[in-house]
This record gives sequence, C-alpha cells and structure tokens, in this order.
Amino acid sequence: MTDRWLVINVRLLHGSFHGRGDGGQPEWPPSPARLFQALVASAGRRRTDAESAALGWLEAQSAPVIDAPPRCAGTRRRTYVPNNDADQHPDGASRMLKVVQATHLDDGATLRYSWKVSAADDAKAGALTSLARRVRALGWGIDMAIGHGEVVETLPPLGEGAVRWLPQPSGVPGQALRAPRAGTLAGLDTDHRAAQQRIEGATQTLTGRSAPFDRVAYRGEHDLPPRPIRVFKLLNDEGGTCSFWPTRVRDLAAMLRHQAHHAAKRADWDPRTIGGYVCGHGDNGGPPPANRLSYLPIPSIGYQYTDGLIRRVAIAEAPGGDGRRLEEMADRLVGQWLTCEGRGDSIAMLAQAEPDDRVLRYYLGSHADRGATVWASVTPVVLPGFNARGRRNQHQHRIIPDLVDGDCSGHARKTRKLVLKTLAEAGISADLVAEVWLQKVPLWPNLPRAEKTDRPAYLQDRPPFHVRLRFKQPVHGPITLGAGRFVGLGTFAAPSRGDP
Repeated sequence: MTDRWLVINVRLLHGSFHGRGDGGQPEWPPSPARLFQALVASAGRRRTDAESAALGWLEAQSAPVIDAPPRCAGTRRRTYVPNNDADQHPDGASRMLKVVQATHLDDGATLRYSWKVSAADDAKAGALTSLARRVRALGWGIDMAIGHGEVVETLPPLGEGAVRWLPQPSGVPGQALRAPRAGTLAGLDTDHRAAQQRIEGATQTLTGRSAPFDRVAYRGEHDLPPRPIRVFKLLNDEGGTCSFWPTRVRDLAAMLRHQAHHAAKRADWDPRTIGGYVCGHGDNGGPPPANRLSYLPIPSIGYQYTDGLIRRVAIAEAPGGDGRRLEEMADRLVGQWLTCEGRGDSIAMLAQAEPDDRVLRYYLGSHADRGATVWASVTPVVLPGFNARGRRNQHQHRIIPDLVDGDCSGHARKTRKLVLKTLAEAGISADLVAEVWLQKVPLWPNLPRAEKTDRPAYLQDRPPFHVRLRFKQPVHGPITLGAGRFVGLGTFAAPSRGDP
C-alpha cells in the first residue's frame, strides 16, 4: 500500500501562542502533545468509541513532521492571577505573580502536523480530521484556534518563511518537544476526572498530572547537523592555568594536531585513518577528506573584562559525525603535553574541561535557549579566494545585508560569491542565513584585528575577515568557517544580550 499523509492544520486566531516548554521557557514549535491534548479536548465528554480508537491509534504513531510559520518572541510582562492554592494557606495572598511571554505570528499563519498513514488507517484518520474541525484552542485557553484535517498524497509545500521541523532518532540532539505515547490518553482521562473531583465541601485538593509523554528531539529541515566536540584545559607543570595570546591560534592548533597524531598511532589506528581523519591529508595527493578533524584554540570571551587569552583548546568532528573515534582519541590526550615543533619544549598539559564550562557555552550556543540566531567570529575567517582584483580594498569593511537576493556589483558581488562558497564548504545552507557582516575590526573585546592573527603559510595571501552571521532560526555550535576552519581560524561564538 502507498503511504499517504494525515495533515492537521491549526490556525491561531489571535496570532499569538503562550505555551511553555521545560523550565518555563517559551515553546516553539508547539509540541505534538499540545495538539493531542487539543484533539482530546475537542472530543469532550461526548467522545465516541471510534474517536477513542483513533486517539489511541494516534498516540502510538511516530512523532509527526511539523511545519511552523515564522514568528517573533514578544516582550515579557508581569501579571497577577488568582492563587489556586490560597485556601490551603489562610495567610497567603489571593493573587500571585505570573510572567507571560507570548510568541507572535503573522496574520493567517498556520501550523501543520503531518503523519504517514496507509489506506488501512482511513477510518481512524477520518475520525481525527473530524476532531480537528472542533479544536478550540492550542496552548493556553486564551490561544484560540481553529483546525482542519485531511489525508493527502504528498506533503503540502512550505509557506513563505516557514520552517519544517523533523523528528530526530534517539540520541541526536535537538529541540526537545513533548509527544504522546501509549498510555497518554488514559492518563489525560485520569487527570480530568481528578480535576472534576478536586473540590469536596469547602476544601480544594490540588491534583497533579499523571499523563505520560515522550520527549522527542526536533531539528529544522535546514538546521545544522550535530557536531561532536571535546574540549581541554591548558595547565602548567604546577597544575595552574596556562594562557596564550589570541594571535597564536596557528601554533596551538598545530601542536594539538601533533599530539592527536601520536594518540591515534598509540591506538593502532590504520594509516589511512590517521592521515585523513586526524591529519587531513588526501589520498595520493588528492583533496583532504570531508570528515577530517578541526583543531580549535578557544579564546576566553563572554564577559565585559575578558582578556581574550587562550586557555582552552578543542577538537571537533565534521558535522554529522558520531563522535566515537573522537572520544577514543580524546581519552588518550588527557595528561599529554603540547610541545613546540623542532624544540620539544613542553608548554601546556591537556586536561579534561568541565562539561558546564561557562566560556565553552558561548561556542556551543548553549547559553541561549534552543541555540542562537546571531554568531560572531572569534578568530578570523579566511575567504577561499580573493574578493578584489589584485589586493585592493582587502582592508575595507564590508556589509552584506542580503546574502542571496541583494542587488550588488563589482567588489560586493565577488565578496558575496566567496561567502556563499564558504558557507557551502562548511555544510551550511544559504537558505538558513539571513544576514552576513564582514569587517577587519574584531567583534569581541580584546581580540586582534583579522590580519594580525597568525595564519599558516598556505593562507597568508588570502583575505581574512571577522564575520557576523544572523540565521533565520536558532542553531547550535560549534561553527567554523573558511579556508582555515580546520586549524583554528574561523571559529564562531554566540553573543548574549549586550555582546556584539
């Protein structure tokens, strides 16, 4: 039988959504569990056996594909609501503070949830489309909505600016959303009966929530694939922190790769893996492999008086890697010393960095909720070509406000072409990027100008820039761009509020 799609569309009538996810943060997109609860509520007390069977079938299905329209986060506002717990505490206030932050949508914006179905499921799909037409709200009670369901042969195209969110396999990071599972419907019925019986005489019994839900990781269709990374602290021979000037990115990356090479040999890896995956050498003089490791010195950033010195280094796999070989290598690197090439002087020992390292969070975008939309280069990006004839204007600050459709000519057109090539080489879709800024002046305090950072000999004649990217949706790091992205150049971090 040919698979088809059960599609349920939901339009928020007031153009806003107030639902919250884990930790009380604004949830986006609205989770499959919210739609499931809305369908259960639309059935109400008159739910038929056919509708119960359809809802039971739906909770056993895989998580749906979600098409979410563009949106913007509203401002946080304080309001006071009745205190449901006031009768338990006679001296308590009758009203309590509640912080509200809505997510605003364009007029007519519609959410779409899609499941694969077969012809044998037509009866259940028909019952669900009937329930969808009776949906009254999605999220809070004030988020009034109307729904519509249908079975189609192919997924409808995305609306302008919309993002298609895809469920990820177990273990793959992403935006965690609640989804129904076997037992969710029975749990919701139990919670509803308990809520109906919560008032006995003059007392009110607070009821908890017992309905079980799964947590499913979602990622945007054009989102960046996950990228395994291991980070090390640099220590001196007394166990104290060792620091280096941010201009020494090239040297530290080379020393780290040298130690990674020795660690791979001690692990008895095959020569081809060591030459390609570890050292970045192509077979028989060919191009380097796409899955090679990146060696990234990590300057200290993120605070008003941060000095920009390098106290950490990292090794990152290519986007989409599984991280197993990286973990094996990283375990062998702990306790090893970085040494100066040719002299053999030990300058810093590698120690495992703390998983909650505050500086590292900027490079991963984990200090922001669900990733970050703005990323700024910490080490300069080396363009894979020349953006001017000869070497004219290579120190000129450039701004490219529209990456794809901007009308420009001459120098700006060359620069835009190189930026698109840079993004493509790093596996970043241009459709994901809204804005690109280039300049020579550093975007983070106490860091050198782009041309002052040491570069390998083969990149000396290429133009370096500091770059700021604005994505159309939040993304996670690490992000590295440019011809030097494997040797510590072109490393990005996500500013927090008040940063560049």
